[in-house]
Amino acid sequence: MKSLRKRWIGEGGAIALRQLQRMLLKRDPVGQERVGAALGRMVYRVSKKRYERALWNLALAMPELSEAERIRIARACAEHFGIVFADSLTLGKRSREHLLESVSVTGVEVVEEALSLGKGALLVTGHLGSWDRMAAWASAKGYKVRPVARDADAPGMTKLLNE
Repeated sequence: MKSLRKRWIGEGGAIALRQLQRMLLKRDPVGQERVGAALGRMVYRVSKKRYERALWNLALAMPELSEAERIRIARACAEHFGIVFADSLTLGKRSREHLLESVSVTGVEVVEEALSLGKGALLVTGHLGSWDRMAAWASAKGYKVRPVARDADAPGMTKLLNE
């Protein structure tokens, strides 16, 4: 059984994310991206563990790069994650038209061909990039989307993410 402290932290996080979502929804998409990038930079600066892990992974994957270049890439990735996070908080409130216009898809004919067989299709994606925007686009196109994921540790967070 989860401790009361962990439950409070989880529910407090869900409340904070709801507030962030409200604030983001008052902005246009460009303003939402700016807030997301700022959030990414803040997490990058505050989370020493994530910062060090990012630099270690970059050094392992690209040892030929200078330390300054790895720092630049890690910061840019943090900004990107912040932008994607802000986007995911606002996706459920976007119009169908916006979702259809804002996503460019290649290879959809492969999915259409598989679906034409009448047996459905299973698409697998990694937890990277704008996978949630892709799911929202597919839903807006009329595809039945059934993501497979575990619930968040806090019920309030699960509810927010499912919306």
